[in-house]
Amino acid sequence: MSYKKPNNRFAPAVIAGVTIGFLVAGYQLVFGSKKPKAEQKAKHHHQDRAKQKEQEQQLEKEREDKRQQEQEQQHKEKKQAAEDDQQPK
Repeated sequence: MSYKKPNNRFAPAVIAGVTIGFLVAGYQLVFGSKKPKAEQKAKHHHQDRAKQKEQEQQLEKEREDKRQQEQEQQHKEKKQAAEDDQQPK
């Protein structure tokens, strides 16, 4: 049986590639993601403010509707009382 000499360049190249890959991934994790987080935070803050304004507008609309219903109810009660006063007993 013939013995083939192993390739001594393949293993170090694989190890170097994996090492460089880990270093690049670590660098991106530590230094590369700070800027997008700040942008995302600003975006979320803007969305939160928009939701808050929308909720405030909806609450104000509900309050106005409630006031209007109460005024209509008072008007109906006054009208009914006036009609009751005019009817002979």
